[in-house]
Amino acid sequence: MYRCEICNKVSEPNERVNKIIVNKRNKEYYIITLRYKRSGKRRIEYSRNPELVDKLKKEGWEIVQEKETKGWEIVSEINTCEKCCKQSVTQKEETEKK
Repeated sequence: MYRCEICNKVSEPNERVNKIIVNKRNKEYYIITLRYKRSGKRRIEYSRNPELVDKLKKEGWEIVQEKETKGWEIVSEINTCEKCCKQSVTQKEETEKK
């Protein structure tokens, strides 16, 4: 059970929660693909830490690919009932059409 953060109604037992993203922020991801020199085993690290890369190189890993990607991550979201979720989605679609 949960409380809808738009209409303040308490949900019924076993009713599914709908989440609406309120705020999100841009995020850059740094991905390093590594290969172990002896066996060819691959490993992926999501870090920009140069100390980690140096440590892995000493352990026998070699860098195959480095790349930066951009995306976003959720900052805040609210729990809503089915009715309020549908209303907010239709309002959003209507404002985007205008």
